Amino acid sequence: MNIKQRLIKAICFLSQPFNAVYLIAWGAILLGYWRGINNHIPILGTMTDELEWCIVLVPILLSLSKLLKRITKYDHMFVFACFILYVVNILLYPQNEEVLLGRLFSFSILTLPYYYIGVSLDIKRFYKSFYYISVIAIYMCAFYELVYAQSASYIGEVDTSEYNMGLAYSILPHVLMVSWSALKKLGLFKIVSMLLGLLLLLSLGTRGPVICAIVFIAVYLLFIRPSKYQKTMRIATISLAIVAFSFLDRFMMFMQMLTFQLGMSTRFFDKYFEGEMETSVGRDYIRETLIKELMSDSTLSGHGILGSYSYVNTYPHNIVLDFLFSFGWMFGIVLLLSLLYIIIRMLIKYSQNEINRSFGILLVASSFLSLCFSSTFVDDAMFFMLLGYCINSLRKQRV
Repeated sequence: MNIKQRLIKAICFLSQPFNAVYLIAWGAILLGYWRGINNHIPILGTMTDELEWCIVLVPILLSLSKLLKRITKYDHMFVFACFILYVVNILLYPQNEEVLLGRLFSFSILTLPYYYIGVSLDIKRFYKSFYYISVIAIYMCAFYELVYAQSASYIGEVDTSEYNMGLAYSILPHVLMVSWSALKKLGLFKIVSMLLGLLLLLSLGTRGPVICAIVFIAVYLLFIRPSKYQKTMRIATISLAIVAFSFLDRFMMFMQMLTFQLGMSTRFFDKYFEGEMETSVGRDYIRETLIKELMSDSTLSGHGILGSYSYVNTYPHNIVLDFLFSFGWMFGIVLLLSLLYIIIRMLIKYSQNEINRSFGILLVASSFLSLCFSSTFVDDAMFFMLLGYCINSLRKQRV
């Protein structure tokens, strides 16, 4: 297939509203960059919000009948139950009312609907498209960090002195997607894109996404990557890890100098050399306070969704503590065990399917694992996408 034929095929694929829904959902981070560009365009810049809603809603409305065929009544019941649970929490826990109302729109419209994406997704159909979107996202992020943010910082429009945790977690799924493609089939451009993505995670100055990426790459190389020499691959991977660990200080020093010369944040490396990689005073205080309150709590009902805001004015930065503090010991443990159960069942179901299993692990790393370090499930669209993806695998297993 020549370039012209590929281009025509790509245009035909993108022109279908049904496909556009999934591509927009996966490439939501690009809408942020589009907004930044559109805001500087005369006339159109005054209609950025309206245009963004059109970009999102028009494909959904045009393909609604086809989308509904992939979704069952039980999916609607689950989403409705999540919404009702959220609203009931507002009524039962008035101390959380302000923070819950503040997130009601984003949870209902921007986060929860990702369950529908996960439960109806055919990753084999969208694998290549997701990869290309992720490549664009990484290079757009790199351009922003290396060019725009640095130039804008001189005139005070952008502050580059602080680390960008939100951007790091937003770009994480795309870094994992490009890494998966690069490790699946080696190529110069793929390897460069993967390394650029990993460098971005390091330069954004937060540890959680870096750990998630390392875990994903290690699991893929050791247990998933198809190869005739699987045992050799595992030995080589472990040997490389041992060598890298042996020269870790030199490698970290080199990366620190590189990121500094590029004008990017060196916070990640600074904390490593200061011996603070395993500590975070702010988050340690948050977790200690919430655990102390949880241990002294005689009730089993918990403190409600986002109830931690009444004690530490933020979320727990840990999904286990988040569930236990929100729903109480009994219900929280049941929910966590149920979540682990469907994740394990999904991995077992796709044990012989490299694409489906790899994407499942990608979702686990970029949602469940990342929620062990930061954020809350209320704000994490990928978490609900993971739930839908797992439920979809269970249905296939029944069939």
